[in-house]
Amino acid sequence: MSNFKMTMELAEKIAREHITDYMTAQFGQRLVSDWEDPEQAYLQEQNTFSQAGEVFSVPCWGIGNIDDMDFYRRGWECSHLSDEEVILECCKEGDVDDDIQQLANDILSCAQQWAENKKNAAEYAAQL
Repeated sequence: MSNFKMTMELAEKIAREHITDYMTAQFGQRLVSDWEDPEQAYLQEQNTFSQAGEVFSVPCWGIGNIDDMDFYRRGWECSHLSDEEVILECCKEGDVDDDIQQLANDILSCAQQWAENKKNAAEYAAQL
């Protein structure tokens, strides 16, 4: 998979599939994709690293750090739900297109940075 290149279309697909996991993850978790299957993503603790090498790694804000008032402003004023349930419900049923786009941008940016770091490391190793 060394010829794999993250595209915005794939980043958007991954973001759309994982927005709920990402938004409701605990602080210290990351949304990660690795070289075993770069088109799939999963949550991982920040101190754990993939054996296959990571394509991207986007830190999660943490459910406790998300401003739930933004979700209430989107029309999810459900007093019978906890803040986490409101965010979860909004991810499932509401308009989270801006959040998906932001996550896709973060995925693409991280993937490009990882690729650049990998290229630089290979160039450095070739000089040794």
